[in-house]
Amino acid sequence: MTAPCSGCGTVGCALDGLCPVCLVATPPGRGSDEPAREPRPPNQPPGYDLLELLGRGGMGVVYRARQHNPPREVALKKLRAGEQATSEERRRFVTEIESAARVRHSNIVEIYDVSRPDEPPYFTMPVFPNTLRAELGQHRSPLAAAALIRTIARAVQHAHKRGVLHRDLKPDNILIDERGQPHVADFGLAKQVGDATLTTFGIGTPEYAAPEQLRNERDAITTAVDQYSLGVMLYELLTGERPFQSNGDVLALLRAICETEPRRPRALVRDLPRDLEAICLRSIARTPQERYDTVGAFADDLDRFLRGEPTAARPPGVVGRGRRFLWNHRLAVGLGGSALVLLTVIAGSALNLAHEQERQLSRSTQDGYTHTAQAIASLVTQHLRRQEDQVVTLAAALDKEDLRGLAGALPDPEVLSKLQVELTPYLRDSHKGGNDGFDDIWLFAQNGDLIIQLPPPEQTPAHDNKRGQDYSWRDYFQGARKQATPGKGPQGYVALPFEAEITCTYKYGISVQIDSDGWEGVLMAAKDTTKDSSEFQLDDDAAESKNVPETSIVAPCDRERPAGASRACSDTPKSGHCIVMHRHLGEQGKSPRDDAPELDGPMPNSTDNYKDPIRKDGDPPAEFAAFAEVKDTQFRVIVHHPPTRVISLAQEMPRRLVAPVILALVAWTTIFGVGLRRIARRRSKQIAMPVRTPQPVQPSQTSAT
Repeated sequence: MTAPCSGCGTVGCALDGLCPVCLVATPPGRGSDEPAREPRPPNQPPGYDLLELLGRGGMGVVYRARQHNPPREVALKKLRAGEQATSEERRRFVTEIESAARVRHSNIVEIYDVSRPDEPPYFTMPVFPNTLRAELGQHRSPLAAAALIRTIARAVQHAHKRGVLHRDLKPDNILIDERGQPHVADFGLAKQVGDATLTTFGIGTPEYAAPEQLRNERDAITTAVDQYSLGVMLYELLTGERPFQSNGDVLALLRAICETEPRRPRALVRDLPRDLEAICLRSIARTPQERYDTVGAFADDLDRFLRGEPTAARPPGVVGRGRRFLWNHRLAVGLGGSALVLLTVIAGSALNLAHEQERQLSRSTQDGYTHTAQAIASLVTQHLRRQEDQVVTLAAALDKEDLRGLAGALPDPEVLSKLQVELTPYLRDSHKGGNDGFDDIWLFAQNGDLIIQLPPPEQTPAHDNKRGQDYSWRDYFQGARKQATPGKGPQGYVALPFEAEITCTYKYGISVQIDSDGWEGVLMAAKDTTKDSSEFQLDDDAAESKNVPETSIVAPCDRERPAGASRACSDTPKSGHCIVMHRHLGEQGKSPRDDAPELDGPMPNSTDNYKDPIRKDGDPPAEFAAFAEVKDTQFRVIVHHPPTRVISLAQEMPRRLVAPVILALVAWTTIFGVGLRRIARRRSKQIAMPVRTPQPVQPSQTSAT
């Protein structure tokens, strides 16, 4: 097997380990065992001084040169074989010059000068400090990699529009300037779009060549081959590896490119964006039909990825669209979200503070209501004491002779008439009774039979005549009998409220035992349940308008009846408590009985869940309430108030915090907005290509082809 040329590496050397070209360029006397020296071209182009060799290729050689006019340093490329170049090499060299001259673009290497027809072929171009191959080992974020390939793709698309296919795109042919911007070079394998001719020179570098290019399918060589090469470079930038590795076996590499699928980039780098992976895999699909329609479409999809928009390679689902919307509007979402969080924290703190104030206010209100209820209970006790004294005085004032006349089976009508005259002045409508008078006065015999009924049923047709009926089962009759103490005189008894069968209204009253030398009985003075607090000498008529608590008086109902006895008024017997005094009793033309002051259930005693049973507004809300027992009775005073009135001060707390909340939101939004802008600026710097300091040019850093 023939050894390669020690000067240029070409297989097929002839003499002293050198190929014919290098042998001609080698000065006489140099042997194969001498250190290799860079050949100095025998024909130096006029107007240029060749300074040093920058690189070699299979066809050309590149020198750093100094141009005389204008004075500047350039990279001069000429045919490596010089005068011994074949016609095919000359044709390819001219094609490269023509292709590069036709596609002027900011990211395509510019042609400064070309040789004249009577000179050996050469052209000049700018000197670049680096190639993309030299920078592959440097860390580059996925965003920066996408932005770099996007820039190269725009330049390649510009060449395609002018009818030029590159066919040999690889990192060695991408030159990097001092600002980090890429430039496409080496159009040695370029051909016209639609040109069906293809030589063996059109295969390019296998690792970056498309499958149809490797199979030498002339009709399939389209702009898709350049797209494939760009996709391979993107894959290499993202993962640090090429999709297919040769490992020294070229045939296995070609078979893998044409017949297998590459590993997914995320299998090598797990934190790669899925959209960028999809773009990369679509650009290196095995068939041209699976790739993008044009290199411009490939660049457009990279643009969409960099802007955070849905890509054509991976259309998003509902979750993806939502995520992209949040990211694309991250400034507004961030500001709104942070403001919402801040508002939630402030509102939570305000509500917690308001609830704490409400609890404190409730406790203080409860304490105040309790003291109020106790004070009112004391006033009610005093009022009932006065009524007891009044009834006891009335009983003592009755003529004893008249009372003795009641003895016997049939009371004397004249005596009854005389006693009625004595009792009538104590009725409410009489002059003597006034507001302190009673609505009904009844006199019962010792066995509980009703003897006297005032007002007389003859004068009040609405009152049923119940004289002669037995009421010994009533609480007022039994209580008065039990209250009597021998030797202490008459004792008043505050009876439980009851539904009077005479009027079918609810009443309460004072009863007293009468013991008059041979005749015993019970005197009962009754009053209707009422809405008038002045009845108990309590002035809260304007309670609702003054936003002060309301007062109610309740007591257990008298419901003990003889076995088998039927109710004269209510159809269904109840077991509960009666309302003695309430603001809304008898309103809107209703009688106390229509307002159902006899209620089911036990006596109310809940301080924080009391419900006013006969409010006018339907289902009553829970109210604050305080309770106090009326001394020596079963009456209970309730002081209650709707919570909306009680906690009015606590409800003002959020309004007091409006101004501080607005100021806090403005300050927080400003701070957060500045932070997000800095983050966005930092991210845009990551996308932009970084400016690099020019490095000394080494021969291996600049492509020769």
